[in-house]
Amino acid sequence: MARLLNKSWVQGYLDVIDGYTESPEVWSWWSAVTAICGTMKKHCWVDRGSWKLYPNDFTVLVGRPGLGKGAAIGPIVDIINRANSANILSDRLTIEWILDRLSQGFPSQRVSPNGGQKFGFDATCLIVAPELSVFLRYPEDELPDLADLWDATDRKKLYGTRGKGLKEIDAPGPSMLAGCAPEWLTHAIPPNAIGGGFTRRVNFVYAKDKAKVMPWPLNQDFKKLTEPLVEDLKDIAQLSGEFTFDSDAKPLFEHLYSQGDPTQWDDEATANYTISRWAHVTKVAMALSAARGTSRVISKLDIEEAVDRVVDVTDGLRVVFRSVGESDMVTVADKVVRYLEARGSATFKQIIGVMWKDCTKAELEVILATLMDAGILVEGRVGSTSVLQLVQQTTPKKQQRVKVGMP
Repeated sequence: MARLLNKSWVQGYLDVIDGYTESPEVWSWWSAVTAICGTMKKHCWVDRGSWKLYPNDFTVLVGRPGLGKGAAIGPIVDIINRANSANILSDRLTIEWILDRLSQGFPSQRVSPNGGQKFGFDATCLIVAPELSVFLRYPEDELPDLADLWDATDRKKLYGTRGKGLKEIDAPGPSMLAGCAPEWLTHAIPPNAIGGGFTRRVNFVYAKDKAKVMPWPLNQDFKKLTEPLVEDLKDIAQLSGEFTFDSDAKPLFEHLYSQGDPTQWDDEATANYTISRWAHVTKVAMALSAARGTSRVISKLDIEEAVDRVVDVTDGLRVVFRSVGESDMVTVADKVVRYLEARGSATFKQIIGVMWKDCTKAELEVILATLMDAGILVEGRVGSTSVLQLVQQTTPKKQQRVKVGMP
């Protein structure tokens, strides 16, 4: 059927949700893209020769409590539910239950090329976890299974569960949309997991501030305004086949792929994500192409926007995982940096005034000296008072976005 929107589905969603939410724009954007990734399931792919890269992807919105993670996830899940375009697994999730559900498969109904109906089963889903900490109770045991599921292989996979033994899943292909606070990552993900497979398979989307303060949201019927989005998402769900790159997009992809090796100075989280960055860009570009139309052609604009957003994620990783490390004091150091981010500068007395529960005076002196030696802090003066302030960019730079219309 013809699309109802005269613009990209992602842009159409952003235009509507802007009147209803204070959540950071970057969270709304990634929620919309992840919705399309989950909607396309494994019906679409990019050919990699001996294997296929599918659009399924993992997105985790990272920010302090009250910033609007649930408000970014809730509306997009409502639209998916109304379109019935993805198999949503939500509420009180456990990895065992997800594995069990995927092993059973979901009924699949599609329109065949001749206009008839095709019935079958698939093992795709969209995992929705507004609080990742509730979902991942035993990260060391659960993260390897999630990392393996992301690969979306075309063969049967065996997984062991605590209560029900082995589960066989035929060609799994999950996406995930979740949220968490940076502090949870500090305590829940062990340092050795940062270098593992899970973190390089996840877009950890960091945000620091709300998009705006909105005492009075738009007083219009949300369901009515989003009905074109629901209908167009149903159309996106019917896309099937290989996605290709147009002639202008190919050189950009080649350059991106050649830049896949991290530098020796990258932190561990950034280094591992960089290895998979080309894959995340390709998945996002497939979603952006599907959001624009039915051509199944990835354009230069799709690649540019995908790279733009994935680079933002890369920059944010330095903040998301800066408090995960081998030192016992790394969490306190992160709290110091976050405090100075909020204030701009502070005296030693002001800093110890908020850190007295976390460390001793002597330990704080060591932390501040280490941060200054690392070039993160500098000591200055305000009048006759000595103050400490940040000198290193610690949050991603906000970039200008280009609105992409229909072809």
